[in-house]
Amino acid sequence: TPLLDTNQLQTLAHRARLHLPQAQEAAMLDALNQILEWAAKLNELNTDDITPLHHISEVVNAWREDEIVRFFTDNQGLQNAPQVEMNHFVVPNIIA
Repeated sequence: TPLLDTNQLQTLAHRARLHLPQAQEAAMLDALNQILEWAAKLNELNTDDITPLHHISEVVNAWREDEIVRFFTDNQGLQNAPQVEMNHFVVPNIIA
């Protein structure tokens, strides 16, 4: 037995603000009922001993302390800058 009828489909489409042409109603109704029937079959499974899934993967956050690591000196970092003033990058003014 179908889980959705035409009136329920029209109500669902209206609430979702979907334009569903009448010519497509039968195909959409059939597709949605197939999905709902498949989902209903899942309710028949015994899941008493199944632990709920909280995350899709088993990866756990690997937190570590932040460490300051100097990859280069200030002078090395500024050596390719087009313009330097008082040990800082000089950039064009973008706010007038």
